Amino acid sequence: MNINLYNFIYNGIINNKNISNENISNVLKALFISDINIGDVFRGKILKISDNLLNIEVNGKFVFQAKNISNKNNDYKIGKTLEFTVVGKNEDKNEILIKINYNLDNKSIDDDTRKFFTDKITDKVVIEKLLKNEIPVTKENIELIKFTQKYYGKLAEILKQYGISIDESDLKIEIKELLKKVVNNLNFSEKDIADVNKENHDEHSLLKKFKGYNKLHFLNSNDLLKLMNNISQDKLVFMLKNSLKFNLMNIKLIDDIIVGKKDISNKLLEFIEILKENGIKSEEYSNLVKLIKSVKPNIFYDKSKINEIMNKIYFEIGKLEYDLNKKENNTLKTIIAREIEDIKTSFKFLNKLNENLTFIQIPINVNENIHSLEIYISKEAKKNKKINKKSTKIFISLDTKNLNIVQSLIEINNKEINLNFKLNNNKIESFFKKYENELINSLYNLDFKKVNIKYTIVKEKDSLIDIISSDKMVSKYNKLDLKV
Repeated sequence: MNINLYNFIYNGIINNKNISNENISNVLKALFISDINIGDVFRGKILKISDNLLNIEVNGKFVFQAKNISNKNNDYKIGKTLEFTVVGKNEDKNEILIKINYNLDNKSIDDDTRKFFTDKITDKVVIEKLLKNEIPVTKENIELIKFTQKYYGKLAEILKQYGISIDESDLKIEIKELLKKVVNNLNFSEKDIADVNKENHDEHSLLKKFKGYNKLHFLNSNDLLKLMNNISQDKLVFMLKNSLKFNLMNIKLIDDIIVGKKDISNKLLEFIEILKENGIKSEEYSNLVKLIKSVKPNIFYDKSKINEIMNKIYFEIGKLEYDLNKKENNTLKTIIAREIEDIKTSFKFLNKLNENLTFIQIPINVNENIHSLEIYISKEAKKNKKINKKSTKIFISLDTKNLNIVQSLIEINNKEINLNFKLNNNKIESFFKKYENELINSLYNLDFKKVNIKYTIVKEKDSLIDIISSDKMVSKYNKLDLKV
């Protein structure tokens, strides 16, 4: 049972002014009785007591009647909010049997006090994340993170329970507005109600009608659910810091680009493979392949060259798109257009991120093999536009052919440099140690006086969000003793 969903069902029905309040009550009651299970625990406010029958309001949205079989009767009064456990159902009478949970939580702490302490615990976690990311700690920002996470969660619940998905054009809608749109589409017609009434409120037929009542379009429902089930406060704080809208598109891009499920390099290589498989080898195709192969390690001596290469790649993709639109058949054109749009959107996403931070994600040619390279350079404070070369932190991630993903956190403090390599296994660590002296000597040649090297074995890649949120990337001035 999911109590919160009934709020959305209620809102969807109540918006239809042609449906009577009595019918609304019948629909909600039938749906609730059908859905609730023995063992479910919920909180509700007692509105009416008649012997051992209680009228209970849940979430301030709907009321149902339940029979209390608890031995103690003195602990519940009208207006009191308590925790209940469902112990039985009488479907013939549409009756629910409940017991009051007699525990310290119910008897000793009133709702306002409980809410205060619960919120404070949650707030402390959010505050720490805001501080780490140099975001103003305000009531508005705290609530924005907390409620936005709930919006994504509630939307996921609705999509999962009722088999509903959304149209592709809705991916860019703010999550709060998208949730409203979905709720408004959960709407019974008068005919639906009448049909149920004719069947004597058969809850099974009601649920069948309700779950099939879907005005929305299908779009990779499982993929969307996976996205929304992995929405952490760290992701939301990252979005807030970088002025990204809270919508499904940006969550998808964060999973693709930042978490690394399908980064820019992978998207470009997949796109080239699609063109190759379909026999498309135009001049624009050849230029795109040459550009990607031209990105070699020496390019990183000059950041302007990186920007120049990425701009050229973007330009060639645009030319390729124009050329294919004139020549190819509709089916192939649709497939390629989707891939191109995804790549362009990813480029724009990276550009947006680089308004606030320095993050490079680029394919790189090492020994004629294309790999994915990420570089993140930390600044001492968001207001500083320039990077302090004498005191900075750099995170590098390289997807290699034989060494899996090699990650390195580099900390520079004047003439001292610390390198923490994150490697996949001990065998790779031994390989690195074999060439450690050569690396140290090279760094001495770059005028470093002290070099410290550390190795850590990890199984999973760190994302940009993990790195930014880690204590090692946080300025000492951002820390706050929350006990104060």
